[in-house]
Amino acid sequence: MERFKVSYNEPRPPDQHVLLPVSLGPSSMALLDMCVEMIRAQKAIHRGRQGFFLHVVHVMDQEDSSDTRERLERLRERYPECEKIEAVKLPESSKTELVQISRGENISDLDGAMKQVNKTGREDSKGILRKGLIEKIAERNGCQTTIYGHCQTRLAELVIAMTSKGRGSAMPHAINDGGYYPLKDVLSSEVDIYNDLQETCDLIVSRTKPPANVKLQSIDDLVHQYFISVEKDFPSVVSTVVRTANKLASQEEGEDNCSICGGIRGKDTLEWIKKITVNAPIEDAGETLCYGCMVMLRNSADKLQWPRYSVQDIVNEYEL
Repeated sequence: MERFKVSYNEPRPPDQHVLLPVSLGPSSMALLDMCVEMIRAQKAIHRGRQGFFLHVVHVMDQEDSSDTRERLERLRERYPECEKIEAVKLPESSKTELVQISRGENISDLDGAMKQVNKTGREDSKGILRKGLIEKIAERNGCQTTIYGHCQTRLAELVIAMTSKGRGSAMPHAINDGGYYPLKDVLSSEVDIYNDLQETCDLIVSRTKPPANVKLQSIDDLVHQYFISVEKDFPSVVSTVVRTANKLASQEEGEDNCSICGGIRGKDTLEWIKKITVNAPIEDAGETLCYGCMVMLRNSADKLQWPRYSVQDIVNEYEL
């Protein structure tokens, strides 16, 4: 947060506006509290001056309840130093557009279409829509920077989950260039200690407990449980994963981006998929979608279902 210190340079530099998306989880709540404490300290030391102006946004899903709205109201009372604390919903039009792209047709039953995608795909699609909405909010509020409350444990989860979902090529950009992570060196257990000391636990919404049946859990659920258990006895594993991801270079941008997530799509995507899977690739999908989005939406319609090669088809590729 060094770049957000109070400046006395002349002529006076333009005000820095920072957007902080909060999920009301432990990490984002800890970062919000730290940022407000920093603003308070700046005002006290520098005669009312502050180095940045904080905008807070919570992206609401359909599962969010009146309890969530009540917590947001308490946030406004506790942190009046924030320029704005707002809650926005994922627009239905964006969800419809995403499904239309995947199916190539008009959607009348949005919920039914989204249910055809497995749980991992649904969470992945929400993440894409949430990221796009946050970028629009940052632009609307004139925010030059977006900071995220991801702690080191959460970043490690993100690295493994993205790789497992076929988004490994986009992972270096998401970790290194997709925003600022002030808590990237802090473990989730340390975040919990901070929240206890600052008495912010009453503002935190607990993560929904995943289904007991492993088959009903998403990749994100499985990875989250793994790192929570590993961090207790082997915290160095968490930092190793994040440090390794930091060393990876982002892929060079191509001529076209994925029509769904907007990520980089290599020119040889379709040819590469043919070499690494025994499932038939989506016809011509490599022309518009990245591999991660193809995986995310492969069950949403007949167009995106990957037919299984027969034994004879596989044997025919080899001379016996």
